Amino acid sequence: ASSITLRREMLDIVRAKLHGPTSVDDISWPSIAPATPRSIPLRDDAGCTLTRQYWVKVQQNHMLDADHPGIYRPIKNLPTEWRVASLHLSQDRDSLFLVQHHNATDPLVLKLPMNRQNRREGEEDLFTLSTALQELQNIVSCSNAATQRARHVSGHDEKVTWWTERKELDGRMRRLVENIENHWLGGCKGFLRCSNSIPDRDALGAALEKVFREHLICSQDRTTFSGTLDDHVINAFTSLPISCRDEDLEDLVQFAVDCYQINEAPVIGDEVDADQVVCQLREIQKEMLKPHSKEASSKQHLFLILDKNLQGFPWEVLPHLRGHSISRIPSLSFLRDRLLALGELTSPSNMTVDATRTAYILNPSGDLISTQTMFETWLGGHQGWNGIKNRSPSTEEVKQGLATSNLMLYFGHGGAEQYIRSINIKQLPRCAVTMLWGCSSGMLQDQGDFDPSGTPYAYMIAGCPSLVANLWDVTDKDIDRLAMDLFKKTGLHPPDDPSREPVNISQALAESRSVCQLRYLNGAAPVVYGMPVQFTSSP
Repeated sequence: ASSITLRREMLDIVRAKLHGPTSVDDISWPSIAPATPRSIPLRDDAGCTLTRQYWVKVQQNHMLDADHPGIYRPIKNLPTEWRVASLHLSQDRDSLFLVQHHNATDPLVLKLPMNRQNRREGEEDLFTLSTALQELQNIVSCSNAATQRARHVSGHDEKVTWWTERKELDGRMRRLVENIENHWLGGCKGFLRCSNSIPDRDALGAALEKVFREHLICSQDRTTFSGTLDDHVINAFTSLPISCRDEDLEDLVQFAVDCYQINEAPVIGDEVDADQVVCQLREIQKEMLKPHSKEASSKQHLFLILDKNLQGFPWEVLPHLRGHSISRIPSLSFLRDRLLALGELTSPSNMTVDATRTAYILNPSGDLISTQTMFETWLGGHQGWNGIKNRSPSTEEVKQGLATSNLMLYFGHGGAEQYIRSINIKQLPRCAVTMLWGCSSGMLQDQGDFDPSGTPYAYMIAGCPSLVANLWDVTDKDIDRLAMDLFKKTGLHPPDDPSREPVNISQALAESRSVCQLRYLNGAAPVVYGMPVQFTSSP
């Protein structure tokens, strides 16, 4: 049921693209009923024909989900290195549903009570959703206020006070994401990203089976119980980093107990000696698991589907996920759209974009002097790159840049909403890969019971393959430093190390966060929506 409102809007927009403009505007409620065809013929050339065929298939994809909302459709043709996971809040708001989607098979659904670790430790201070949201909102609010007054800070004492406040907020953001990982995900965080390779899976399974049978199954039933350890427990164990906390392994033990109970195994229950089990699991980790090499890790990618209550958190910088390729998508339907654009390709290396057709908007308001100084020479030095600098673009110029280029770079305030309305973006026949480096360009507005709205979803509806945008306000020097490092890592800018191979946009962003002085307050703000595209240049 994820992104129902967005799906309806998507269908209405696609009908407008295929049959001509309808009465679509920013305040009307989109209808799910098929519109009467009012076909406007497209030019009869190969490009337009392919574009029309693509949007027809997109419409069929979303209509299938709309007509059969209760039927799960597994993803097909998902590259083996890619993982898809959904995080949803339970109706009573005290548990997370973690859904791991698989290639052409049914998903794994885990219900994770948010306060389970507090209960085990007997702690009274619970790390609830409301607690986390309140802390996030307070951090972002204080950060935004400090960012807005940055240009007015003068004098040594004022600067010291300003930086002290910023560093304190950076520390609070770091502790927030650590608490989210430790309290909410715990021993199940490995389902988001696998940390290790397994030289001998059969031997590992046998070792875990022996430990859990010895400590979790009632002594009088061990010889007669014929059940085996659930594969999901083995997967959870192998996915945890070897350096994980003892509490994560204790959480895994409880997960194993739950799996045994589901299969009606005679478990001991509260009498389990968790400390002893954890010690033996540590030994198995050291003996039988091998951390993924940097090369193997760089090929992995995680697509995150976040419900409306969770999308504001910077999940990408959780300790277990930080430094790894991650992007957000509104729903499985939108992922299918992007996979459809790939055609029959099943290798992540084939998701490439020709960056010789690039448009840019640099300092349109005229007050981002340091940003213009950093990027002006580089942007102007590319043959075939067309841009606007130091002046406001017209709506038509922005539309043309998005519709006719392969890459759009925006270095200005916000997400360029002051230059182009969201409806104009949504109705584009095609949309370039876009990077919006302005403050809060990637923030989604809460709409109560309905799906959130905002600039990122306008680009997703337009068919944008990949969007980089900021969840909250950032300071220009830190985000400029991050952007330049990302350009070098993706190959758009000559790298500092010529021997280094370019990486995809999501991996580059993950690695570039560390160049910020405030690695969480500024470094965690940019996120990727869409696909992990790579850039190439035609000879």
